Formats: sequence, structure tokens, C-alpha cells
Amino acid sequence: MPFVGTQDEDEPLPEAHIESLHITQEYICLIQNATLDEDKLDSETLDCLWNPVEGTLVIIDPDERLSLELFTATNSRQWNSHIL
Repeated sequence: MPFVGTQDEDEPLPEAHIESLHITQEYICLIQNATLDEDKLDSETLDCLWNPVEGTLVIIDPDERLSLELFTATNSRQWNSHIL
């Protein structure tokens, strides 16, 4: 059995027999094979995904601004705590 991280990326993972791992593997497979080329989304949604709005976001509502600032501060601390 290869060490973690040494398996060829193109080679499929061994099938999991634990249900939660099996569900996770199916989810990973769906994400890896996801595409915008199929007709599952309407044209307006596809246009927004292919051509996202560019520019600066201005948040006027102080509650929304505070929420985003708290989220950003909390989220960056979580990432920084793993980099020691």
C-alpha cells in the first residue's frame, strides 16, 4: 500500500468499505468531474459564473460590515493557527 500522498493522481482511489468514507469518495468524484458544459443550469446563471462581476464591493449596512469583519478575522485566525 503506498504512503499517503504518493499515489498517482490519475489512478482511482481504492473503494472504501466504511459508509462515511464511501460517501466522501463519491462526493470527491462528483467534484472532480463537475462541469459547466452540461445543460443543468440556466443561461443567466452560466453567464454569471463565466463572467463574474468585477469591481469593489461597497457595504453600507454597518451590521453586514461588522458580520463580514468578524467572519474574516475569525477565519484568518483559524488558518494562521495551523501554520506554526
